Amino acid sequence: MEEVKPFVSICISPDRQIDYFITILFVIIGKKCNFASDRYLLTDTMYMKKITLLMFIAAWAQTMSAQEVDIFEQFALQKRVETPGLENNPAPVLPDITLTWDNVAQKGFEPGKKITTQKQLEKELAKMRKRYAPFMRDLAPNLPTVRKQYELKTFDWILLASEMREDKDGNLYPIPQVEPLETAAWKTVTIPHYTGPINKAEAIYKTQLELTPQWMAAENLYLHFNGIDYQAEVYINGKKAGSHTGLFGAFEVDIKPFVKQGSNTLEIRVLNDSPMMGDNYFLGPNRKYGKKLAASGGLGWDEPGLGKGWTMSPPGFGIWQRCLMEARPAAYIHEVYIHPLVEQRKAMVRIEIANTQKRPCTLSYSLFGQNFRETVAKDITLDDVSRIGKDSLGLTVCQFVIDFGKAPVRLWSLDEPWLYQLQVSVRDDGGTVDARKQQFGMRTFEESDTSEPKGRFYLNGKEIMLRGANMMGNLMQCVMRNDLDQLRDDILLAKIAGMTFWRMTQQPCQTEVYDYFDKLGLLAQTDMPAFNGYRKDAVEEVKPQLVEMMKLIRNHPCNAVISYCNEPDFNKPMMLDRQQHEQLFTLFDAVAASLHPGQVTKWIEGDYINLANKHSDHHCYDTWYGKSMKTSIWEGGFLR
Repeated sequence: MEEVKPFVSICISPDRQIDYFITILFVIIGKKCNFASDRYLLTDTMYMKKITLLMFIAAWAQTMSAQEVDIFEQFALQKRVETPGLENNPAPVLPDITLTWDNVAQKGFEPGKKITTQKQLEKELAKMRKRYAPFMRDLAPNLPTVRKQYELKTFDWILLASEMREDKDGNLYPIPQVEPLETAAWKTVTIPHYTGPINKAEAIYKTQLELTPQWMAAENLYLHFNGIDYQAEVYINGKKAGSHTGLFGAFEVDIKPFVKQGSNTLEIRVLNDSPMMGDNYFLGPNRKYGKKLAASGGLGWDEPGLGKGWTMSPPGFGIWQRCLMEARPAAYIHEVYIHPLVEQRKAMVRIEIANTQKRPCTLSYSLFGQNFRETVAKDITLDDVSRIGKDSLGLTVCQFVIDFGKAPVRLWSLDEPWLYQLQVSVRDDGGTVDARKQQFGMRTFEESDTSEPKGRFYLNGKEIMLRGANMMGNLMQCVMRNDLDQLRDDILLAKIAGMTFWRMTQQPCQTEVYDYFDKLGLLAQTDMPAFNGYRKDAVEEVKPQLVEMMKLIRNHPCNAVISYCNEPDFNKPMMLDRQQHEQLFTLFDAVAASLHPGQVTKWIEGDYINLANKHSDHHCYDTWYGKSMKTSIWEGGFLR
């Protein structure tokens, strides 16, 4: 028999303790009884005595395991492991109140009706569609269409170089360094487009832009990208027009100085890198760590050769969101942000306007119910926006407060996700030159620092238990495939299962996903796509991506929490150390508070190391990565 290596269990759930106990006994007694022999002598008196003893101890252990065990208290009482080179971890402090199941049940959670057949599920899903259909409506008046748009759907695509290769069966395997692809050929692809390889790679998207005199007459001409993973360089007729780094942030490029009437060549060079957490299955021994700010999973793609662990949602690259060419006037609306002031029955509005020619113009706004009929304000005109202060990017910033007055304020909640719609217009002497709308919800969400135990959550002043799950790519795929009915049903299935909360695991999603969470009444957590910590050479790259994430989610009442990092490891030499992470996350909190006051933030996900005074959570891994230990030992050959 092979030598049985010792193992340590840090946190074992109550229903698994007996399994682990019996397994350990089998291993110990198996060693003493020489189970490696193919012939066991049942008449061996000593052997039978040991088996009898084992059965007696197992029965006693079964009785003990039936006693109520508070696994969270057990975890809190454990001695923390000190990591050399780091500050001493603070001693665990047990809460004054133990959260038993009875306490949880008293918070209003009542399990739904048991569903055991496909027919029952379809019936319940149909009921949920009908229930939430009123909240999916847009009853606000239509805005005039003023921007001329052309969506770029088809590109020629070529993979130039890669650290990945594909074998005859379609499986990907790593190579030690980036190499040109001798057999590379141009393919026609449709946007959104997301594919492998998952390691370092370089690809080009190419198409022709046919510009008529009408397009050339536009005062501003932009290419707008909702998201490119990971680094993008945009070339017009061979000249670089702009660039962007990051997998989820929207960006745009002014192409007016580079184009001419007629045919223009557009090339987008897309660069990829391995996730910065590195050391996964695909990287191999010669490529440990990448620079890409991305977690271990992505939105994924249909690839038959992928199917190991996290690679069910592999972090690939490409133009994975919409791409538009857009003609705009000299003055146009750049961004709209609404911050609800529920207790004051008001909403604070911040609007950024680009006015490239400093043309005199005015701003007007209206506020309507979106999924219910209500007019809070209509055609309220502000002063000449050319006289309002500018921000550091040269954008005109308009900030004002809308008072609901005598109109009733409908709060956004899980059961009644009421939504408002703000409509803003920029006008000059010739009429409306630009218009934009933005949905939002009136709600409060906070994490208490004074509750017992610390860290209770409150939605609209009422305590709420966040019951949910993680997502790794499926909702993003719904948007990419334009299957919004499936997106709706996936969210409703979560609500049928009793979920109140959905974590966007280690990366932000498309705007459409958050829109549907808003309309269907489900809270969300959005993570920075960081796993194991932040690299020392990527800090400046990280900062703008945090801003992009905040601007992506801050208008959505569904988004309750943002998280900065998943399961940090401060022992890797390329990563920031503990103190540096604390400094970075303190900066992150300041940015979050500025961009979206009151936003609940988490510094880390996971139980490795808790930082400063921020709350963390505890991940129990005993069954996360596969079978139970008992089953693994039986089937893995230990007791054969």
